Amino acid sequence: MNQTLLDRIYLITMIVSFIAVISMAIYLHRGPYRKFLQSRNELTQAYNQLQMVEKLKKEQEESLKTQEMLLRIIEKRPPNFDFFSYVNQLLKETQLTDKAKLDNYRARASSARQPMLQIKLEGVSLKRFSEFLKRIYGDSYLLAVYKMDKLKPNQSGKGIDCELTLVTLK
Repeated sequence: MNQTLLDRIYLITMIVSFIAVISMAIYLHRGPYRKFLQSRNELTQAYNQLQMVEKLKKEQEESLKTQEMLLRIIEKRPPNFDFFSYVNQLLKETQLTDKAKLDNYRARASSARQPMLQIKLEGVSLKRFSEFLKRIYGDSYLLAVYKMDKLKPNQSGKGIDCELTLVTLK
């Protein structure tokens, strides 16, 4: 067991190197590696938030385009456009005036910017009723059927009875 000075220096160097490597591994695991993992998680969260914000922005832009389109349609109406008069005129043109009752309608959740009309039709032929609906949706005045409360055959067996509510935007 005769160790030379060179062997002792080699052994001490090995032990010191081993201790240095173990200390460096402990230091890296406790310090920079944790910070790396934390920053990677923060980066992932920031990326997810960015994607959500971009998606929300896209949805808002689409909503804005839709609103602008609706406003352009509304601006094309004549300045003196009256919803009640217009629907009454449509009833006359489709020859439903004598079989229709037209009233203003106000739903609980409706606003003044969405006027509504309720129409009660009695004994109307399906052909005239479909012509009336075609005219409502065919014209560019932005009218829509809000709800249809009743659609059934007339008691006399000729035509149909119908209650529907129309809505538009001001």
